[in-house]
Amino acid sequence: MIRRWVLALCTGVLLTGLPATAQAAPLECSSPVRTTEVLLKYQDSFTYIFRVSWCVEGKQITGIATEVVHEQDGKTCTWTGRMEEWIRRDQLTGSWTAFDMSEFSCMKSDGSGTQAVNPWAMVTVYPDNTPPLRRDGIER
Repeated sequence: MIRRWVLALCTGVLLTGLPATAQAAPLECSSPVRTTEVLLKYQDSFTYIFRVSWCVEGKQITGIATEVVHEQDGKTCTWTGRMEEWIRRDQLTGSWTAFDMSEFSCMKSDGSGTQAVNPWAMVTVYPDNTPPLRRDGIER
């Protein structure tokens, strides 16, 4: 009963397009959890992974969660945090799109200070066997 209430609450929040939590709780599905990742590397200074997991029951997505994993060298780049994140549902297709933009503070190549470097990823997942659509980049 409590699990259903929590899932209903989370689904209600996700439907509004409010930001997703930074570290979502593991999904509990009656079918296998589906997962996809976007991996971005910036020079040899940092690695950014945006992971999206979702549940499909019948012909609909019943749960979705995101996670960001990062590693940095600590000399030229340091993690600042997640700057923008959201999850939205497309009512027409039943697909869900998750977005994250994070930030690292990195030394400029000429050594004159630091600059913000923003890796971002957007992943759309579908309730059928359509492969996830991934878009990503690194903004400086």
